[in-house]
Amino acid sequence: MIIFGFRTTESTAAVGTFRCPRCQTTQGYRHLVYNRWFTLYFLPIIPLGRTGEQAECQGCFSRFLPDVLDTQVGGTALNAVIVDEFVPQPGAVPKPPLLPATSSLAITSLILGLLSPVLLCVFGLSLLTSLGAIIAGHIALRNIQRSAGELAGQGLAIMGLVLGYTLLVVTLVGWGLVGASFYQGWRNARQVAVEPWTPVPSADPTDTMTVPEKPLMTEGTDRVATGTEPQGETADSELIPPETAIPLPLPRFRPPRAVKMPRNGRAGRELSIVQQFPDMGWTVESLAFAPDGRFLAVGKLDAMLLLLEVATGKQVQAVSRLDELGQVTCVTFSFDGGKLFAGGYQGGIHVWEVSTAGRLESAGKLQGHTQAVTTLVASPGAPFIVSGSAAGELRWQVYDQSTPEVRSLAAFERRVLAVHLPQEGVEASATDGRRIVRFDLRESRILESRDLSGVAGAATAAFSPDGSQLATTIGSDSHIWDVRTGTRIATVASSPEIQWSIAFLPDRSAVVTGGHGRATVWSLPDGQPRASVDLGGVLYVKPLAVSSDGRLLAAVPSAAGQTLSVVQLTDEP
Repeated sequence: MIIFGFRTTESTAAVGTFRCPRCQTTQGYRHLVYNRWFTLYFLPIIPLGRTGEQAECQGCFSRFLPDVLDTQVGGTALNAVIVDEFVPQPGAVPKPPLLPATSSLAITSLILGLLSPVLLCVFGLSLLTSLGAIIAGHIALRNIQRSAGELAGQGLAIMGLVLGYTLLVVTLVGWGLVGASFYQGWRNARQVAVEPWTPVPSADPTDTMTVPEKPLMTEGTDRVATGTEPQGETADSELIPPETAIPLPLPRFRPPRAVKMPRNGRAGRELSIVQQFPDMGWTVESLAFAPDGRFLAVGKLDAMLLLLEVATGKQVQAVSRLDELGQVTCVTFSFDGGKLFAGGYQGGIHVWEVSTAGRLESAGKLQGHTQAVTTLVASPGAPFIVSGSAAGELRWQVYDQSTPEVRSLAAFERRVLAVHLPQEGVEASATDGRRIVRFDLRESRILESRDLSGVAGAATAAFSPDGSQLATTIGSDSHIWDVRTGTRIATVASSPEIQWSIAFLPDRSAVVTGGHGRATVWSLPDGQPRASVDLGGVLYVKPLAVSSDGRLLAAVPSAAGQTLSVVQLTDEP
């Protein structure tokens, strides 16, 4: 908040003796001068000109117009006029001081110029104030030149013009950069939308991925059973029975196989960036790899969902105007990669079918929340999904039925940070950064709740792939917890840098955290830095995702116009 105003100050220009019209004797006097100032936070900053003069008697402290200092021959006072208590005197004709008035337009120009740097940070509104400062300044200079000395304030007008022109140039440059970023994003989205799509040929025509038979959550039952219903659709929407081979072009990535990072590398080695997607436009809010690591889903602040192909660095498809979602806060794939889910700040959850070539086709909506979706996890072995909200509510539902059964549980008083679903069974885990809760998916009840000792509340959290450990970030420290006991088993100290996000590697040998412009891999349980990568700048890195095989990391600084980087975590290609 800017506090400004005006103030008149008093100063002594001269001292001496004179014959006081009231005392009728010779007394000392002070010649007082009054100046008007522009104040900022009650401090006088800029002089706006002289407003008047007075002579003060040091005997009776009466004040007179400065003409009293002009004396007649013989020492008698001439035209003395008392200012603070006017007493008419015969033959006294007061002559007011002829001081030029300060141009109000010059003052206006200066004030608008001073406000421009502040409004520059408010959606570029400095364009209005800088133009006002320029117009008012030029008119003020013209009026001052034509006033024949009756107006002052030329210096104020010039200062207002300098500020106005400078901030006008800065504002136009800023608007140009923002407009170029918007135009580039619109152009990319339009190009993807209008260009004819052709499947990318596979490097090896024999490459296939088998969709295995998976257990399904049967409708109307209280257990997870094995089903033989088809799981997914091909590009021509034909149902594929279990164990059917689907050709997938996999030039670089193959289905998940846990890979351990080498421990013999030097600590803090620099990781390699294997792919980059520059100028992501509006801020990236969420990231998720497809199960085979081929595609990367990106949720954005501007209600847009992107699907990127990692190997080629191309944008496969963009889905915009997701107004029912708002900010896309969470994205995740189904266990077979056939579906993509997105949750938003408005509480909605949308579903898309993902073809083998990465094309998205809307598959409807799931039941959402009344507040923002903060976490979204698909079961690793069955067609259902669990979502958590900012209100602490958990909700799970089957996604392959026309009218899915929905169950919910009010588990926390604050937002849900992470959820873990088992490969088999009905016991799942969740946390809000203060407590770990184990709950029953079948009976919708809490089985066990454990407080995280000595923690006021974590900012981010992530479960290990097997659900046995929990990682949390609190300021500059990251802690590893045993889920069953709620005890701390390791601490990663990164002081003084704050860690904004965290994720486990599939083999639990390390965690990855996002700091200021850098992602770091920390070995467990010793908590020492194993490797890191510079993502550019000092902006905090919040969205990050690790591929299911542990080979790749996707991360991006949390700001508009940043570059999304895909980093190789292992030495294997």
